[in-house]
Amino acid sequence: MYYVFKHSSALGDAPSWKLFDSINVHKRAEVDAPRDFADYEVRVNREAIPESVSLTEMVDHAL
Repeated sequence: MYYVFKHSSALGDAPSWKLFDSINVHKRAEVDAPRDFADYEVRVNREAIPESVSLTEMVDHAL
């Protein structure tokens, strides 16, 4: 899974740390030793992303 941020300006609309902090990854509580992407829960706080920035979730089926 890839997350791609696209700004409306070449100079950017938000600092990268703010955008990266809007995506949180946590190991699922029932998993002792994670071995797969499904062992993690990914949460995206879309309210923390400015309206001028779009977020696209991309899946790489080749993996």
